[in-house]
Amino acid sequence: AWRNAMSLAVLCEGADQSVELRISDISVKGAYVATRVPLAVGAKVKLAFALPNGFIVKTRATVTHSEPNKGMGVQFNALSDDDAERIRRFIHA
Repeated sequence: AWRNAMSLAVLCEGADQSVELRISDISVKGAYVATRVPLAVGAKVKLAFALPNGFIVKTRATVTHSEPNKGMGVQFNALSDDDAERIRRFIHA
């Protein structure tokens, strides 16, 4: 999948906590979230983030990769077609 490296603020809810983190890489399939304390592989999270055009994307995701002191890769589970298209436009802009 096409990916775009950048830095977007993201609200991440999971494991009974809600924290603001940074997305450092995104595609229409998932994202890499920078955090010193990533959740375990298989953990379910809710994400909310704004694209540069101000559109808010909200989706559920599953942690697929976890690197202590670096971050975690997440796969989007409930991304709407409209949200996927907005992300696709952002990546290719």
